[in-house]
Amino acid sequence: MTEKNKKILDFLKIALEVFIFAFAIFFIHKELKRYSIKDLQDSIHSIPNWAFIGIILLTIIDYIVLTGFDLLAFDHEKYKFSKLKTMFTSFISFSFSNSIGLSGLTASGIRVNLYSAWEVPYKTIINVTIFCYVTYWLGLLWVGGIFLSFLPVNLLNINLPKFLPISTTIPVGILLLLGAGGFSIYHYKKYNGTLLIYLGRIVLALCDWVAISLILYLALYSDKNIDFFHFLSIFIIAQILGVISNVPGGIGVFDLTCITLLQNFYPVDKVIGALLIYRVVYFFFPLLVGFITFTLYHLMKNKMKISNKSFEARKYIFSLFPTGLSFFIFIGGALLIFSGAIPPSIKNLDLVKEFFPLSTIQISHFIGSVIGTILLILAYGVKRRLDISYYLTIIFLILGIFVSLIKDFDFKAAIGLFIILLGTLPSKEYFYRKSSIFSERISKSWMLLVGITIFLGMYIGFLTHKNDLTLRAMFLDFNLYQETPKFLRATLGTFLVLFTFILIRILKPAKIENLDEDENLKEDIENCLNISSDTTGYLVYLDDKEVLFEPDKKSFVMFGKSGNSFIAMGDPIGDKNSFGDSIWAFYNYCKSHHMQTVFYEISKENLNYYLDIGLSFLKIGECAKVILKDFTLEGSKAKKLRYTHSKFTKDGFTFELISKENIPSILQEIKEISDEWLKDKSAKEKGFSLGKFTEEYISNFPIGVIKKEGKIYAFSNLLMASDKSEITLDLMRYRTEAPSGTMEFCFICMLLAGKEMGFEKFNLGMAPLSGIEKNTASFWNKLENLLFAYGKKFYNFQGLRAFKEKFNPEWEPKYIAYSGPFNLPKIITDITLLISGGVKGLISKK
Repeated sequence: MTEKNKKILDFLKIALEVFIFAFAIFFIHKELKRYSIKDLQDSIHSIPNWAFIGIILLTIIDYIVLTGFDLLAFDHEKYKFSKLKTMFTSFISFSFSNSIGLSGLTASGIRVNLYSAWEVPYKTIINVTIFCYVTYWLGLLWVGGIFLSFLPVNLLNINLPKFLPISTTIPVGILLLLGAGGFSIYHYKKYNGTLLIYLGRIVLALCDWVAISLILYLALYSDKNIDFFHFLSIFIIAQILGVISNVPGGIGVFDLTCITLLQNFYPVDKVIGALLIYRVVYFFFPLLVGFITFTLYHLMKNKMKISNKSFEARKYIFSLFPTGLSFFIFIGGALLIFSGAIPPSIKNLDLVKEFFPLSTIQISHFIGSVIGTILLILAYGVKRRLDISYYLTIIFLILGIFVSLIKDFDFKAAIGLFIILLGTLPSKEYFYRKSSIFSERISKSWMLLVGITIFLGMYIGFLTHKNDLTLRAMFLDFNLYQETPKFLRATLGTFLVLFTFILIRILKPAKIENLDEDENLKEDIENCLNISSDTTGYLVYLDDKEVLFEPDKKSFVMFGKSGNSFIAMGDPIGDKNSFGDSIWAFYNYCKSHHMQTVFYEISKENLNYYLDIGLSFLKIGECAKVILKDFTLEGSKAKKLRYTHSKFTKDGFTFELISKENIPSILQEIKEISDEWLKDKSAKEKGFSLGKFTEEYISNFPIGVIKKEGKIYAFSNLLMASDKSEITLDLMRYRTEAPSGTMEFCFICMLLAGKEMGFEKFNLGMAPLSGIEKNTASFWNKLENLLFAYGKKFYNFQGLRAFKEKFNPEWEPKYIAYSGPFNLPKIITDITLLISGGVKGLISKK
């Protein structure tokens, strides 16, 4: 798909979502225009106290039921784990995913992060996540299928397109039942002997759907009731339509469906009031509790003494924390905008005038909406880890608290903003990017969400003040008790901020990172290499990569293009403190060119940064690193290595390290060896993740050679980190006449030379597909294990692992990180073709 077609597709998707939302809001407005805000408030106040208590209790019960999903999943996995920790993680996951949406991404991300901190195996975490996700939809299949089939809903009452292909939900119910039956058969065949667990899933899912629907049912309590079972059918069809609409949270579509299908039983204002209570109690309050709990756990975890392994895991436990924080900051901004549209009580106004002059009170409404709109924008910067957004958010939250108190003693808004402030203050460590919000590529979905929020604030205001809207009132009426002018001036403030922000972005377009091609490029690269502890960086000298620096040029990403992917080779190179900026810069560069983001052969140490931008992971093997201070040819473990070294030494072979300055004297000889080696192996030069023999490339490094009587039999170029943290060999080639064991002798000599020069580790390189978890649910991990075990015809994976194991190395996992969880097959193809040098290189004999 071309870049132009992708842009058109993105535009059509956003346009469709806007149209669906506007369509739903239009019909909701038609129903609402007969009512005022007071009517909605009265409908909420009419809910009996016992019903409110029931709503709260049902919310608590339902979240306890949801934790049962994880508990049952661990039973299914036969993995013993603390029930308290399981319930804690499950609650946090569901509180975020239910409210923010993207349940598959949000819930799974939190589960992976929290469970991994307690050293639960990755395959178990993934299986638990899939189990919970499937259980949720399994409940919808059975409950929806039964109720929509036997207690059908008349779809002709829905204010949607007139020519629906069906008039009732019976066909939908039958399809859901078929899906439920098919899944049950599949489950029985695949998991034979776990019938009790399957029945447990059905019971939990049923309890979940009954509890959540009862919450809305109680909020609708009145003398004229629909029976619960018919109500449940309406609730399910509203949920299905909300999901199909693809509008965030089903806002508008779910509500419109409920309004139209329930208006024969309840007044419209009663339904809307119940929907507000339902969303606040079931979605917002659990999210607030989950966020506070998550924050407290974060603070305590920072102070606890934990093991090294747990400490490493903690580096990316809270990679989703800024995302949750940005949601609450957005809510804080919306709170200020909405509070400017709803009239306060006369009692509050009488109280506030005793403390503040009229002019201060009047201007506070304008400033409140300005601050609210700014917070909506800053929330995106917080999500993108911008340090300036962190500081500005704190400032505007504090201002928002004072403004809320000045304009009408709105303690509820002030307390809400104060709680958000408390969650923001200790989170500075997550905001490492030194960039401007005006330079960021604002996503269309975020701008749509901002637009919807401002629209709803305006709608509430115009609905409240519909009988007193004049242009003159906006500027000239400054009476303390006249709320319409205050609302109009506040609306003006909202539009001024939004207009200014858009204008600045038009005059200063979102920055697209450009590749450095200036005369200082080589110097900038050398500076980064000199402070890097990763020898992979020297592959930048190949002519198959482009380089992208972060703004301060303290680190860079080197990458190549293949298919629809930009593929970065390894982690960023340079100052580790700037890695986050480099990863974001590369991600933005890929997005600006509508390409897939891929990082190849990255380490576990930096996974938190890749989690920050929402990439998926796949382990592709392990890298062998020898601790040189511990390397020795003495002892029983080194018996075979000692024999090889002794044999070659007795036969007259020696090792010599040739400096870069002296390479021209041996260049022709080692070129002959390289050509001979390629011919013997029927191979061609590769590239990208491997060096290749060219005069320009090989001349950048010292070269270790194996000689006998002045003749070179084997050679390898050495890559050395400037801080002596790591040394590795790159190309290793030898003559056909070289005796068996020459490669092993060469490795031994280089390890000893590296130790003598004072290097910490010797990198033996990666063993592809090594160390992949067995019995995992992932199709790709199963395929990797299959290739490792039986793929000798294509590549001797096990032999390579066994060879490197001789040197008693430590094994470090290596991953690929990639955008789009469903793009993996194409991405693997792109990587393979890039490394192999195209299709011809891929199919040539190795």
